[in-house]
Amino acid sequence: MANARLITAIDVGTTKVCVIAGVKDGSADPEVLAYSVVPCEGLKKGIIADREATATAIRMAVADAQNQAGVAIRSAYVGVTGAHIEFANRTDTMDWVGQKGVISSDDMELVPLKVAQAAEAPGRTIIHALSTSYALDGNPGIISPIGMHTQSIDVTTHVISGAKWLVDMLVNSVRQAEIEVDGLVLEPLASGRAVLHPHERQGVVTLVDIGGGTTDMVVFDDGLPRYTSAIGVGGYQFTNDIALIYDTSYSTAESVKLNYAHTEPEGIPAHEEITLQVLGPARERKVYLHDICQLTRERALELAEIIKMKQREAGIRNTSHSRVVLTGGASLMPGMLDLMGRVVTPNIRIGSPNGNIVMPDDLKAPSFSTSAGILLWATDKADSPAPNGVHTNGALSNGASHTNGNGKANGSRGKNGATSIFARPFKALRN
Repeated sequence: MANARLITAIDVGTTKVCVIAGVKDGSADPEVLAYSVVPCEGLKKGIIADREATATAIRMAVADAQNQAGVAIRSAYVGVTGAHIEFANRTDTMDWVGQKGVISSDDMELVPLKVAQAAEAPGRTIIHALSTSYALDGNPGIISPIGMHTQSIDVTTHVISGAKWLVDMLVNSVRQAEIEVDGLVLEPLASGRAVLHPHERQGVVTLVDIGGGTTDMVVFDDGLPRYTSAIGVGGYQFTNDIALIYDTSYSTAESVKLNYAHTEPEGIPAHEEITLQVLGPARERKVYLHDICQLTRERALELAEIIKMKQREAGIRNTSHSRVVLTGGASLMPGMLDLMGRVVTPNIRIGSPNGNIVMPDDLKAPSFSTSAGILLWATDKADSPAPNGVHTNGALSNGASHTNGNGKANGSRGKNGATSIFARPFKALRN
């Protein structure tokens, strides 16, 4: 373990903060040293609403992980999500690449940073610039141009950005907890890194991460993101529905959801009742369990229909033949998989962190897919400083720099601020 490196992941979620401290030794899989989960009330739908509360939760989780691992945590990779995230594919001409006669690995490591600099816009922060394909001297479809000769190279890149003030709020909350940010990771990309099987990475697959405040969705094609969206429905909304309809506290509604909620009320006896603690002088009331499950079903149906709509927006013509992987804590709600299988596609499964990481069994659950994925993403970046993504400091850059890239953005803005732009047509979406 002499050359082992400490790598830390922080998942700042709507309901909890999860910190995982891992170690990477040479070519071995990363190994989790410690992890901590602390409740957090500082976010609403993936966006920080109370920086002090968020920083306190981060500080507590980091301190706990440090005590378990017996090491000092000074920096971490941090997950980011929310409706403020936007996506675009752009093509940039890089006249400086290959000026020494052949395209080098050093050239290619600079490309994502140059693209990120060219893509900067007022009020936006670039989170990722993921190169998807290259064209040399007008010849498209090049996957890896290293070692080739060219007079001109066009780089097609999937650029992911966030609202600067919200990204800054997240970064400052982490720094307020006395942790520096090594880099930002879009949470559904991290989840995909953790749960997708190798054969799923070869084709088209939709990852649906049902978290506490949002449902994050990414359509991958050959392992590359082609469409991403944050849907404002998550576990919080299921709980809040119960709290509002039955005039009970959020904590009571959460307990009812976890213990009784089901998306298939047909199997619930019509006259089975439970007792709820309610607000006001009445103190408690009896309600039909079937009615609670019917309420849960309606919200789940709404989410399923939105997922189908987003798939069509992404270019998937026959959603019933598509492949979907569900993950996130709320994906385990009883009946959720069956309902999604009927409404969205029967080719669906629940995804949990799998392989390429040594970790306790407690972390091998859908609720930790994002956290484990951030650690894996961070490991990838540590092994290869700038592969297919923005340089570490580029993710947190506040100022524009000169670049020789001539950006040519293509595409159109999708619904709810999502951008559905593709460098090339989906190969497997013509069913």
